[in-house]
Amino acid sequence: MEAAACAKGASEEAYIARGERVSEAHGPSSLRRALRQRRDWRHSRRLENTPRSPDLSLITEVERAAEAERLRQERLQEARRLRDKGDTHGASEQEALARITDFDAKKGGFYFNSLSLVDDLATFDLTEESPVGPMRFSNRVFEDKLFVDYAAINILSVKIACSDIGFPIQIYGTVIARDCIDYKRVYLFRRDNDHAQLINSEEEALILMAQNEHLHCRAVMITLRLICGSRIVKGIAENSVKESIPGTKTQSLDKCEAEKVSLATRLSTVDVIYDVVKCAVEATVAVEVVQGEFYGVVTAHTTSSERRILLYDSKVAGGNCYGVIQLMRPAISVYVMDKLMIIAKTTTGDCAAGLKYTPFWNGRNEGVMNLGDTRMHVRD
Repeated sequence: MEAAACAKGASEEAYIARGERVSEAHGPSSLRRALRQRRDWRHSRRLENTPRSPDLSLITEVERAAEAERLRQERLQEARRLRDKGDTHGASEQEALARITDFDAKKGGFYFNSLSLVDDLATFDLTEESPVGPMRFSNRVFEDKLFVDYAAINILSVKIACSDIGFPIQIYGTVIARDCIDYKRVYLFRRDNDHAQLINSEEEALILMAQNEHLHCRAVMITLRLICGSRIVKGIAENSVKESIPGTKTQSLDKCEAEKVSLATRLSTVDVIYDVVKCAVEATVAVEVVQGEFYGVVTAHTTSSERRILLYDSKVAGGNCYGVIQLMRPAISVYVMDKLMIIAKTTTGDCAAGLKYTPFWNGRNEGVMNLGDTRMHVRD
């Protein structure tokens, strides 16, 4: 017992020493983060010593919700203790952590259901949508032979790979991505219960919404809250309609190939498939039907990947099929030495046309596609 206590004390001293080194090297902001990580470390150690059911999969939804609430109350109690000591900033951070503290048997127990590693969680708005849009560097002049080392991803599909309540199901809710530009919300899927999407099988993907910026930097977090009919897909008691239990996953971008991340939830498994792009530049696509009407699909892929990204589907879009058409995905990440292929195909399949672009550092490409009596003007 004494040996265990000594080991615990030694590990805590090492953690504190590391925090002091971080402060000396990186300043006050990093010190606050190190102190918060230290508090989280101590909190995790307390949780490790808390008796729990040996088989978490056997707990009921009521027991799960009670455990989640107990963990949140522990955070709030710590916040009150810090506030009584005069540490208002630390108290505010603990209150912010309490809002995202959750419990799920499939995740092994305690977890944060949203982003937690930001410089100042107490003031960071987790609900704010990213204001960063496409083409923010289009009018800037870059140096010749400038080396680009930004990793990025193209989200290819989001599917309900497994449903404990079967198919078909009506899906609504949100799928959100965050990257290290500003860590704010980039919506990939957002529907309310009046506009739910019918999913008939695990082969059908969610219809993703317009992603106005490409997701880049070294890590991307995917957060989902999907609701099936009157029940949240991630696992609920049948009447807990308003209970939000997001599944989160952080993926490092280390490979130039398609990857899949599976988000295990209490009543489903959601697969997110994406292409990883190193040394990426942003291609922003606009399509205008200048003659006739277009009924069909517009897809894109790069010369190094045949995996198609759906930009437009007239069956899904509805409305006018002429003039400027609203693309599902106007921003695409492309390897700096690669070429972007844009292909249009009619619903009947008897007409198809394509264009090949080399994304510029800044400026635009333009081209025309003719499909029978229909003419489309494409800008990149």
